[in-house]
Amino acid sequence: MKNNSSQTQLFIGLFIVLLGVVALINNLNFLNLRNVFHFWPTVFILFGLIKLSQPTTGKQRLWASLFIAMGGLMTLDNMGIIHFNIFDWWPLILIVVGVKMLLSDKHKYNLKHTEYMSEQAFSDNHFDITAVLGASVGSVTTQQLQSGDVTAMMGGAEIDLRNANMLDKAIIDITSIMGGVVLIIPRNWVVINQITPFLGGVENKTLPMIDAQKQLILRGTAFMGGVEIKN
Repeated sequence: MKNNSSQTQLFIGLFIVLLGVVALINNLNFLNLRNVFHFWPTVFILFGLIKLSQPTTGKQRLWASLFIAMGGLMTLDNMGIIHFNIFDWWPLILIVVGVKMLLSDKHKYNLKHTEYMSEQAFSDNHFDITAVLGASVGSVTTQQLQSGDVTAMMGGAEIDLRNANMLDKAIIDITSIMGGVVLIIPRNWVVINQITPFLGGVENKTLPMIDAQKQLILRGTAFMGGVEIKN
């Protein structure tokens, strides 16, 4: 099966190379291509369309749609058709995250708050952890893990899965926006990385056993953020 992450990086890499070539031609005065730079936000549209073309969850489709809308509005602003300043809309991030937290099933975990960090313990087959402008640490102990949802925005999330188990496979959806996510997993799990990095990165430091068969499938987006998986 083709790696969706590699395909996305290929398209975005080609776009960046093309943008660099246009910038070089313009700087060397071979051609006047200054107006071409009005369309640089189309990279966000491209990224969103690629995400929508892949198998995604509802949350990922939402983020893809937001990237498309942001790219379109920024392009129209550069062309002078409308006035749009993305920094005027940053509070929407807080609103979206707040609504997500309000809609979470609170009975699925216990919370222990400190001044700067929240610690969460999960025992159900699904876990949901969010870190915004701070740190959040989670420990998963379920023996039949099926799915998980991790969101880190300008913050960090660390999830310890070493005491967890699964039947055959589990899927974790990760959204890292200018933040970091760390997953600590058992050595008898194999990581299947389907995360799409955009100006970010995913690093798999795991050393699975030779006979490891259980699959941990990671999906989602790392936008100007990072995801690290280790044992």
